[in-house]
Amino acid sequence: MKLLWKKLNPFEKERQKPSGSLALIADHPVWMGYQDSYEEHAHNGYRRNSIVYRCVNLIAQCISSVKLCVQKDGQLVKDHPILKLLSNPNTLQTNYCDFMQTLISHLLLSGNAFIQLVGEELYILRPDRVKVLLGKDGFPAAYEYRVGTHCQRLTISDFSDASSVLHISLFNPLDTHWGQSPLTAASSLISFRNQALEHNAAILENGGRPSGLLIVDTEQEMTAPQREQLREDLENLYAGRKNAGRMMVLEGKFRWETLGISPKDMDFLKGQEKSGREIAQVFGIPPVCIGIKSENESFLSYKEARLHMWEDTILPLLQYVLEHLNQWFFSLYGKEVHLTFNKDSIDALSVKRDELWDRVNKAEFLTINEKRSLLGLPHLSETQITQLAYSSASA
Repeated sequence: MKLLWKKLNPFEKERQKPSGSLALIADHPVWMGYQDSYEEHAHNGYRRNSIVYRCVNLIAQCISSVKLCVQKDGQLVKDHPILKLLSNPNTLQTNYCDFMQTLISHLLLSGNAFIQLVGEELYILRPDRVKVLLGKDGFPAAYEYRVGTHCQRLTISDFSDASSVLHISLFNPLDTHWGQSPLTAASSLISFRNQALEHNAAILENGGRPSGLLIVDTEQEMTAPQREQLREDLENLYAGRKNAGRMMVLEGKFRWETLGISPKDMDFLKGQEKSGREIAQVFGIPPVCIGIKSENESFLSYKEARLHMWEDTILPLLQYVLEHLNQWFFSLYGKEVHLTFNKDSIDALSVKRDELWDRVNKAEFLTINEKRSLLGLPHLSETQITQLAYSSASA
């Protein structure tokens, strides 16, 4: 594929493809037993938590479904080289949807996403294997790419700030150069839901868990070592999530009395549903859009929720990514490129679009061309307006 800026590419000599992984090492705080790292988010969040998995996939799939276009001087440019590049980024990801889904998934799981330009190909780099190197002025001077023992340094031009690597990051109040994942804010909710599911699974496996008081009906008091041994046996046999629901076997003068609230009396399902709703809200996803419904929700409320999801979450994140891409392409090639999208092509927004058409059509105080302007349509000539009026009268 021939690109218009091929000769302008300042990184043409860096032809080595990123084979394997890439590297960011940073200090990661720990809260609620949940380590704030990409590996933790990927394993305990995306791989083990169905709510996180669904939210990340839903956002990534929605964004990748939007068809991009290129504008120059306000006019659409068809068959632009950048569109061709994005439609076939590299030999491993041969379509735009796959490329964009991976990019958005990394951005949500890590708070950071990296794209590397290698010749005429784009590669997405895993954020947990990228290291941002700062210069003396405190700003990024290079990116370190590490594969096993091999390390590649990708510099940033001091003159133009151009780099073969694009770093997209979400806002982080504690780090200027490293983004924060939504999973960080939801870490305690994710940990709670995962542990609750493990606990319930253990109960189902064993059929119930004894919770109460063990009484020894004997006149002779137990010695301290006997009590300690009995306590250790009970802890080993019946305590903890792994032993939840195990049947207790007593003999002699041992007697068990139930105390407090047993798992059967506790409504874990409500707790799990609440945590699921809150995790979805952290991602900006209405719970009904991922299958968490309440009794008073209907199909109409689902359509409204889907519209809000697109307007409040999907489109702002897409616009954020496109702004970074536009700035990156301009810094590399010195050519103003404006990647954008047409909202009218998005099915989820058809409800709002139909409402606009209906309101404009009923506005009798507006002229035909004023109505067409509000709808983003070109003006009609006087002859066309006359012909349209004649056709309407004849009908």
